[in-house]
Amino acid sequence: MRTKTARARDGLLDELAPRKRIRMEKPQEINEYAPLFRDPVYYYDDADTLIIVQDTLFKIHHSLLSSDNSAFSGSMSLPTGEPLAGALTISEDDPLRLTDDLYDFRALCYVLYTPREWLLPLDCRGMLPLVNLRFLIAVLKTANKYQFQSIEDCVTDNLVYHCCPLPGTVPMEWISPLDKLPLPELERFLNLAVVINNVQLCSAIQRHLGCAA
Repeated sequence: MRTKTARARDGLLDELAPRKRIRMEKPQEINEYAPLFRDPVYYYDDADTLIIVQDTLFKIHHSLLSSDNSAFSGSMSLPTGEPLAGALTISEDDPLRLTDDLYDFRALCYVLYTPREWLLPLDCRGMLPLVNLRFLIAVLKTANKYQFQSIEDCVTDNLVYHCCPLPGTVPMEWISPLDKLPLPELERFLNLAVVINNVQLCSAIQRHLGCAA
């Protein structure tokens, strides 16, 4: 029988499939009066932290949210200076509201609730499906925003492995996963690579942008 988290990953990949329109990265507007729906996967009855993203209510274990000395742990805050730990709540009447894209936050939840080994580079270089590339970028964006440093490092290593191979380590017919990204997504990925200050990713993306110009 497939586990709940396995079904969650498959659902995320379906949501991010190329046939779906990719959402813009601008913060989502918060409508406090919109009807809420419990997330079908990441609403755990025994969890202790309630979070709203768009129109979806999550109930997540604080022990996972506060791991890795993240912004949810109480010792750190968002780059905007907005504290998070003080806003954590167990009341459905006053949950923490975040402005993330729903897919991005679900991607982070998936990583929090599954072994890190899933993020290791298991596929052959050049065989990373576009949907997985988009998933990893979504995880990287939210991990960076909420300061999950070990997740950020793990995903960054995974992306570098697939997108920035050393000369002589791939066959002549190798095709970079970056070739599969549309130009707007490639530009947003470059902005994220600049934020995390990864020279390898920045250089690889800039080369592709130069070829696309």
